[in-house]
Amino acid sequence: MSTLQYCIDRIDFQRKEGENSGVCLHLAGWIYDPAATIEKVMFSCAGENYPIASFGQASPDVGSIFGAGAGNCRFEEVIETRGFPRLGAFSRAVLRVMRSDGTSVEASLGGPTPRSWAVPRGDFASFKARVAILASDPEELEQQLAAIADLSLWAQAGVVVGEGHHDALEKIAHKYNSPYISKRSDCVVSAGVLATFYLRYVMDSDIVLLLDRALPQRQNWDQNWVLGALSFGSVVHTETENAQSQSGADGAWWRPYRVAPSVMTCCLAFSRTDIDYYGLPQMRTRAFGATSQDKEFVPEVYAFSESILSLGTASLDVSGGIKECGSTLSSEWRNEIQSAVLSASLPGEISFPLLNPPEDKILFSRFISFGDNCEFGLVQRKIGLETLDLLRFGGTGDNQEGLLRALQEDFRAFGSPEDVHIYEVGGEWISGSQRYGVTFHTHRHVKDTERDDVQTSEQTKLKYLARKLLEDLEDGEKIIVRKSNRGITVDEMRSLLQGVRRYGDCPLLIVSEATDNVAINTVRALGNGLFHGTIRRLAPYENAGGGSVEDWRQICCAMIAQLEEKGLN
Repeated sequence: MSTLQYCIDRIDFQRKEGENSGVCLHLAGWIYDPAATIEKVMFSCAGENYPIASFGQASPDVGSIFGAGAGNCRFEEVIETRGFPRLGAFSRAVLRVMRSDGTSVEASLGGPTPRSWAVPRGDFASFKARVAILASDPEELEQQLAAIADLSLWAQAGVVVGEGHHDALEKIAHKYNSPYISKRSDCVVSAGVLATFYLRYVMDSDIVLLLDRALPQRQNWDQNWVLGALSFGSVVHTETENAQSQSGADGAWWRPYRVAPSVMTCCLAFSRTDIDYYGLPQMRTRAFGATSQDKEFVPEVYAFSESILSLGTASLDVSGGIKECGSTLSSEWRNEIQSAVLSASLPGEISFPLLNPPEDKILFSRFISFGDNCEFGLVQRKIGLETLDLLRFGGTGDNQEGLLRALQEDFRAFGSPEDVHIYEVGGEWISGSQRYGVTFHTHRHVKDTERDDVQTSEQTKLKYLARKLLEDLEDGEKIIVRKSNRGITVDEMRSLLQGVRRYGDCPLLIVSEATDNVAINTVRALGNGLFHGTIRRLAPYENAGGGSVEDWRQICCAMIAQLEEKGLN
């Protein structure tokens, strides 16, 4: 029998950017074996071994429990994985501990049960993590939703469940494109149950996060919660003084694993598998080992009724309400949840599906960029889509007169020897159209390529892309999208629409940054195939690659839904 004692205090991760993408993993904790001296510790994942070189740091806290022999057994290591391991590989990751007697033992990071990490997705980049906010104060709700949009790497705002100030709370929720549920004062079902049910069974979220305090003001705050929920099924953070009382916490839902105890926030996180297996929070039995002490300090996680086991595989059926599969849920609870969920108020112009949005490459390939710079083209690149569009990496600038002239002249100057001008900016060859005032990235560098070679290739490329754009405009199947950081007038929009209409019936979507009291990431129709989208944030011109994939995804989904609603898709 193994005598190994260990505790993982921290498991943070974030996706690395760049060609050699992978995961940057931050591990911290302690390992102690009273029966043998530990010589070396390795982190083993996906067939790769990474040394924990920091093992052996001072650990007086552990030594006070196990004695002087445990006085130097802590570690804190940042590991950059080779490649991008799938979830299954992380679920089987272990700390491999080599001892002085020649033996070794493994310490699992996969959580207390085989159900850990059971997320039905291919990798970290594709799963959904949604945050539900339990709101009562409008000002605090606004701060929370803004912080989620700006600070979160993995999680997105989901549903807002409000108590009091209903009109104000609903308006703010809709501004950030979140559904809103109003909890009645006489409702027997808690706000946490309503929020969890909505995220899990309506929005199909893999990770459910419940928040009722302000978010910690730091980047990637949700790494702890998401990975903790994947690893251990449930994660709870309470006030520091309460968290200190959870000395037996080991990650099980009845003894929630404690992460980031210094962060003064109250957040609960659950994996979908944890919810399916144990039921919704506050509707679980204590039959799995909870103690009265546990219940006292973390009341959100425990059932107040021994008779309610779980919702099991409950799902939402809009026509017939909530279906049960072997659940002992009382009719009162069932009716309360059904009434609240079906009466959820959606933003007035929310027009993207909550369930099963289009696969990114299919979605983004429906659009052709008309500038004003390469932000949209770079967002397409972020999701792995490479399209052959004339203006994808073209800068048309604030003044669209050159673009209108090109539309009037069938783009015929593009690619002509007298129009193509090649010059250097920051070591890259830039191609410019002298007649239409459009500049293009060539993605070719001065140190590698001669100007004349770039001139020849750009002439050929631009001629081809101009001809292809004309064909796309005549087909009328693509959606033309043009963004502007400075804003664009309705007259300018209609002038551009008129130019597009010379060729066919392509819808035109103009995107500008949302201003105060305007719903973000929504699209409204202006008539005759012209649409205006308001996005949460556009990338600054000096950093065109800083566009948000999620914001653009919501804009594109909203546009598709508008076309479907009008029978134009």
